[in-house]
Amino acid sequence: MESLEELKQELKQQKTAIENKGGTVSTAHTNPSPSEITTGINSIPVPNLAVATATSADVINGKTFYAGDSKLKYGSLFNSSNEDELMDLIFQTNTMGDEHSFYFEIPAGQSMVKPYLFNEFTRPLTVTLPNNLEEIGERAFYNCTNLTLNNFYEQTQLKKIGEYAFNECHILDLSILPSCIEVIDGFGLRSAEKECDKIVLPASLVTLDEGAFMTTIERNYDYLDLNGYSPKVLMNSVFQRALFDCDFVIPNTVERILQMFNYRGRFNHIIIPASVTEIQLHAFDVMSSDTVSKYVPEYIEFKGETPPELGYQVFNRHGADFGMIIYVPDNSVEAYKAVENMRWYTSIIKPVSEMST
Repeated sequence: MESLEELKQELKQQKTAIENKGGTVSTAHTNPSPSEITTGINSIPVPNLAVATATSADVINGKTFYAGDSKLKYGSLFNSSNEDELMDLIFQTNTMGDEHSFYFEIPAGQSMVKPYLFNEFTRPLTVTLPNNLEEIGERAFYNCTNLTLNNFYEQTQLKKIGEYAFNECHILDLSILPSCIEVIDGFGLRSAEKECDKIVLPASLVTLDEGAFMTTIERNYDYLDLNGYSPKVLMNSVFQRALFDCDFVIPNTVERILQMFNYRGRFNHIIIPASVTEIQLHAFDVMSSDTVSKYVPEYIEFKGETPPELGYQVFNRHGADFGMIIYVPDNSVEAYKAVENMRWYTSIIKPVSEMST
């Protein structure tokens, strides 16, 4: 396997060989089309040092050059037990000239995108995934802000997305995630979203960890489809900064809602089942002096006659200024008003019988 220094020396030789054949070396980079990427291997366009301007494929020293670009094959590294060598190659390609785009096709047979594989790869990057992936590892595409991902939505066996796997990628349509996903680890899809109008959870989802769909900027969605997801605990910050133009009917399997679940977000109505025994601080709050009405639900309905334990400022404490109402069972009004941390909301706690039909 060639080292990076050996590769650079070979490219210099190839430049000379191209020029000796009457060709020239381009100073402007042109990316290959996806069809030019050889199936089953990893292909990396390398510095313009070795870019030929031939109008048809030209083979020099066993390497194939295309008009305005080059192709070198590193697929064997993905099958290598020397992960450090693979990681080092990807790291060093990221340090090449700003004008370059890089293309990686992970070969068939790979069941996992290895943790940290493209971590902090900031250059324009296109990755084609193999069929039948089972896992995308921790920080595999962390902060890949120029990522294009091929063959993601077509996956049929992808079970797990690791921690921070797509952090700040801003490329995924959250309404059509592969329906086979079972686990989204902490912050796995944090700011991974592109502009889309809804979030639909994968049909087979079992575990949704903290911050899974958290966004660093506020996002507006038409609706959230839980798609049968029925956990015991709604983790912290899962939908932080997500503003949904829909109701949130919490599954009656849920027992606890952890802190900041929908912090600085919104649902039109929030319906809390009797199964919920605890809601932690700021779960549906704004926690700032910004009291604009876009954060305030029209009403919150508690189904349980016994009030849950409430953390500090579970809801927007300024909600009363914008017409928010909390409905509770008729015979439990006084019990809810007596709950610790309900003092901001006592004036808006009403019996459910008063709810307009």
